[in-house]
Amino acid sequence: MRIVVITANSERHKYFCHLVSNEFGHLFTGIVNQKPGSAKTRSRKHESFKDKSIRIINIMLNNPKMFLQKLNNKVQSKLNLFKRIPTQKPFGMHWKNVGFPEIPIHITQDVNSETTVKAIKDMKPDLIMVFGGKILKNTIIDIPKTIINMHFGITPFYKGAGSSITAIGRLDFRHVGATVHLIDNKIDHGNIINYYFPKFKGDESADSIQYKTIHAGLMGLLETAKTIVSGKPITSYIQPPYGKIYFSKGEDRRIATDKAILHLNRGLFKEYLIKSGELQNSSSKQKEVPPKILKSGLNPARFQRKLKKVVRSISPMHLENGVYIVLYHHISSRDDPWINYFGQSGMSKISTNIDLFEDHLKYYNTEFNVISLEKAQSILENNDGNIDSKYLVITFDDGYKSVGNLASPALEQYKNPYTFFVCGNVLLRKQGLARLRLSFLLKPEYLEETTRNYRDNFGNVSSPWNDFKNEFNLDKNQWVHDQWSKIVPEQKKNGELPFYFSTEELLDLQRKEKGRLTLGSHTYSHAMLSHLSPEEQKHEVIDCHIELENALEQRLYYFSYPFGGSKHFNHYSELQVMSLPHVRAVSAYGFVNKFYYPTNLLRISIGQYSISDIKRKFQNFQSP
Repeated sequence: MRIVVITANSERHKYFCHLVSNEFGHLFTGIVNQKPGSAKTRSRKHESFKDKSIRIINIMLNNPKMFLQKLNNKVQSKLNLFKRIPTQKPFGMHWKNVGFPEIPIHITQDVNSETTVKAIKDMKPDLIMVFGGKILKNTIIDIPKTIINMHFGITPFYKGAGSSITAIGRLDFRHVGATVHLIDNKIDHGNIINYYFPKFKGDESADSIQYKTIHAGLMGLLETAKTIVSGKPITSYIQPPYGKIYFSKGEDRRIATDKAILHLNRGLFKEYLIKSGELQNSSSKQKEVPPKILKSGLNPARFQRKLKKVVRSISPMHLENGVYIVLYHHISSRDDPWINYFGQSGMSKISTNIDLFEDHLKYYNTEFNVISLEKAQSILENNDGNIDSKYLVITFDDGYKSVGNLASPALEQYKNPYTFFVCGNVLLRKQGLARLRLSFLLKPEYLEETTRNYRDNFGNVSSPWNDFKNEFNLDKNQWVHDQWSKIVPEQKKNGELPFYFSTEELLDLQRKEKGRLTLGSHTYSHAMLSHLSPEEQKHEVIDCHIELENALEQRLYYFSYPFGGSKHFNHYSELQVMSLPHVRAVSAYGFVNKFYYPTNLLRISIGQYSISDIKRKFQNFQSP
């Protein structure tokens, strides 16, 4: 096995060559070093020094506040972009003074030249690892058995240089990472091998994010190379025909970097990490200090909190422009048989009383422009980052019949469109949802036996409900169905499926709504996708979507991730969605949509919130 590295000429590229040398020793037989050529001179129209000086002096004299603000922004931008954090050594050593290892090296300014191609052929590589440099042509790609690349970004969402910084500039913090993929003759294309994400501490600069992300990607590139050298097969996934190449112009890169620095300075990245559960709020870890009590008996801290609450309740609330997508599940009436049947084990939290739901609709139609999900997609796609109004989309998950019986008449009053995501197993009458069946099994008459059997199979957990929800897997899912079949009397089993729509009933509702109802898929079994293998995800996402399209005899353009939290699906879930080119997906971990993410339109779960709670939640989730 012979390994060759094609790389560029900066210190990080030299450092990577040292990593390869340390890991593979004599197998590392050559380096192709792409040195940049002389810059081409370009004629540009520049403002003269005299005119520029006069303009700056005029700003300074006429509007000194603006001048100081611009100067401060410029200084902060440069400081955040180029500052180094002395205590952090993401690569285990300083980049400076690191030369290439003592490996045969071919230096070139054109990696695709005949001379370079001949030099690579003479090295007789079985594996080529690429980190940095220009796009390779087939004359090089066809030489080794395998050629792999590390891309500083998550493909296919972001292609081109500095993609993770672009993601931050677009508030797409979920896609800050690196990709290891096979190479073809397109930019950052080829089958995806794996994604790699660094651990962030929250207080990051654009520079530290770049360091940590590249380091995570390089470790992934080495890990992939070790698998190939060992003779084990590597699994790769076809890259869907989606995505955008960023930084085709230098100006694009500067704008994206400035936006990223602005968002980092505002603390939005740290806020996202905390809200999505990736980072613990540092204030929650602080040691509790006994409250200071005045002689009068007043607790100043408590008084301050109450005062803030009062001021917040009476002060006008400002909501930014964007697309607000709200999520409901079940709509209930008084003495609702749904709650009586399935029990209270957490399921009541996803049910919304019809009176409360009607209050919600009144608020939505007063404060927002209520639109369909299709129209929201068009607005986001055509006005990426520049939404001019406040729009709201109403969605429902799972497939409960109460949406037609109770929610539909209320929505009809306002002529509001809505989207309904249904699970394949319940719609096609294969079986009920495991989480609802578990709620049923935790009712008093079955609680002791269910808890004992659950602990016998999955350990001495404190709560089967919480364990199933937080540590989901297909074995637990199947266990619930087996337990249901084993201990629930047949007569009571028959009462389950009438709570869900059948195919015929759902089509009747769609005809009745006359274009106001859009249907989407929600997997077969409401499985937590992040806990499944890629093949299991494919079955739940793609196979289910296609079967539902056939059963409903229509194209379904939308998909909803079960549970919907940021940890409940992963980037392989998004790849499954993208393999269906006409499908867009929604999640459920909050935030207002201002940019267009086809595989992750953000929703805000409502449940039993009052109007004031909804306003507060909208306010708290202005920016991801």
